[in-house]
Amino acid sequence: MLSNLLPKKERYLGLAVRKRRYDLPLDRNAGNKFISMLIALMTILLMLSLTGAFALSEIAGRWSSGLEGKASIEVPAKDLNNVLIDADTVQKQTAEIAIFLENDKSIDKITVLREEEILKLVEPWLGTLGGNINQQDTPLPGIISLSFHKGQEINEDGLQKAIEKIAPQARLDTHQSWLNDILKLTGSLRFAAHMVVVVIGLTTIVTIAGAVRTRLSAYKEELELLHLMGAGDAYIANQLQRHTLILALQGSIVGLIVGGLILFTLNMLLSSHELALLPDFTLSTGQKTTLCLLPAFISGLALLTARLTVLRTLVQMP
Repeated sequence: MLSNLLPKKERYLGLAVRKRRYDLPLDRNAGNKFISMLIALMTILLMLSLTGAFALSEIAGRWSSGLEGKASIEVPAKDLNNVLIDADTVQKQTAEIAIFLENDKSIDKITVLREEEILKLVEPWLGTLGGNINQQDTPLPGIISLSFHKGQEINEDGLQKAIEKIAPQARLDTHQSWLNDILKLTGSLRFAAHMVVVVIGLTTIVTIAGAVRTRLSAYKEELELLHLMGAGDAYIANQLQRHTLILALQGSIVGLIVGGLILFTLNMLLSSHELALLPDFTLSTGQKTTLCLLPAFISGLALLTARLTVLRTLVQMP
């Protein structure tokens, strides 16, 4: 009585008792290479999409943390009437503002940028000026970098009015509006990258399901013969899912290697150019592990899709 409740071991038929051999001619199917190549391309696209999402998250995090609780004050070399101010006056106003801000308890650190530091900031737009700039003809603005105590709210209006009393043309920039725009842009791009990952995953599922259904239709007579010989649906599903798993592993590993070479090449090209507006980005150990596990994820997805497709299709067969 108890033996009837235990699952019965499926009988092995034909060639399937031997390793990597099947009762159905799956190894000789002309579509095997196509499926492996398609899965390899899906893996490459997944790697690029995930890497893009990782990079955007890292860049947004660095920008956000780098500008949080910070502000800058610019003392332009032109007054409100657009008339040039001499360099000595600009430096004097900048120094007076810095001294005034030392009494503000909400400010943790005040840094007045030197001339060479200001020149470095404008290099991406004006090129390397070095010592060729004439301060009398082209006076540089004064710039003060502020760091506020953690959790301290910035009284932007009050601070702006205070510095205007010393230098009417001075401007306070908390970087908030610029940072919000950048974070919205990177957030949208990151969402798009995640959607691409989802679409690629769904495409992989549909592709594998379609390939399995096509093979079941092509081997309809063989399947009916196997049923007559006593093979159950689970036995046939095991063969097809094992075959699909092997194809998925082969394709995804090739895709991982090619995708890794593409990312390495992109990294070499980007590192050879000075991109002042973009921070350096390198994949963390966790992110590299995630990319390396893509073949396992894709293979597991392919195996599950193949099994469910086979069992559902076989149930509908007479």
